[in-house]
Amino acid sequence: MKASIIIVGDEILKNRIVERNSTIISNLLLKKGYFITGKYFVGDNFKNINRVLHLSIKDSKIIVITGGLGPTVDDITLSAVAKSLKRKLVFSEKIYEKISKKMKADNKILIRQSLTISGSKIFENGAGIAFCHSIVYKGVKIFLLPGVTREVEWITDNVLEKVIPNRAVRKEYNIKIFDTTETQIYQLLKEEFDSKTISDIHFYPIFGFIDLYFSKKEILKFLKNKFKGKFLETDAKDLNLYLKGELEKKNLKLSVAESCTGGLLSKYLTDIEGSSKFFLGGVVVYSNGSKNSILKVDRKLLEKYGAVSSEVAEMMAKNCSKIFRSDISVSITGIAGPSGGSIEKPVGTVFISTFYKNRLQTEKYVFNGSRDIVRQKSVNLSIFSILRRIKNE
Repeated sequence: MKASIIIVGDEILKNRIVERNSTIISNLLLKKGYFITGKYFVGDNFKNINRVLHLSIKDSKIIVITGGLGPTVDDITLSAVAKSLKRKLVFSEKIYEKISKKMKADNKILIRQSLTISGSKIFENGAGIAFCHSIVYKGVKIFLLPGVTREVEWITDNVLEKVIPNRAVRKEYNIKIFDTTETQIYQLLKEEFDSKTISDIHFYPIFGFIDLYFSKKEILKFLKNKFKGKFLETDAKDLNLYLKGELEKKNLKLSVAESCTGGLLSKYLTDIEGSSKFFLGGVVVYSNGSKNSILKVDRKLLEKYGAVSSEVAEMMAKNCSKIFRSDISVSITGIAGPSGGSIEKPVGTVFISTFYKNRLQTEKYVFNGSRDIVRQKSVNLSIFSILRRIKNE
């Protein structure tokens, strides 16, 4: 069954806020087995809301709209949808009673905020004031939500999760293949499968790996065989979330030592809730002096091999583990660029070392791309290094 998402608000089109609502809603719809035909972004404009709504009605059975349900004059979504569907706006005693306890405003504003579309069902918003509205039009279920992200999250979890029915979900496989290119993977697939089979595969190049989604098990078997030691099956989870789950499963604690990434790995690990359960901490040792004074990397080692070397990376990982008393540690040292490279160590050279079960393992990479890309690839490959060890040892 098909679904559409409409995000309303001039602030979205003018890049005044980061839009997250469509992702929150699409995650729920995909989980429930819906095929999303489109995500539409429109300003606070009657004509454009009408156009996109009728476009969605033609090919969707579920439509979720966010934004424009507030009390100000530019909040026109409710009236625009009512006009498009040729329905009247009616006063809801239930909404008025609920919001008058939460909202200090004159009666005109309270009455305006208490309107709903004739024939709608209404659902209280546990994270804000504006109610969620649901209406059926020619067999299409249309949901109207406020635009504030925390309110969208609450309504999605507590209302849409319950009232939108589940569909049969097609089995989909996900595999992440590291330190390779989309072209290399595609060439191998072309030699084995016909074009129809390959057309079912979705490629998503991400810094340091290719994320692939497909429905045929034989493709998974083929890729796992061709890329032994270079893949992860993460159940479509982001790397930091998947790492969290694997570390917690084994009750392992992690520490990190960063040089060229400047704390980017620590940030990514702590972007997720509950990271303190597995992440003990990290150090940023950008200069040779800090590598020596904080991580006790021998000055002679730094002078002989240089800060960007396997020897220094290994000492960083080992001593980081000692400082934090962690079960596993990872270190990153490299040349992110754009300057600082040499013939022996060009820009993009990165060493990633892990210390686990009293054993060191180090990988050398030479990444292409800008400074930001080199740093992002380093973060993702360091997580891959950790996961590869804890899953295989």
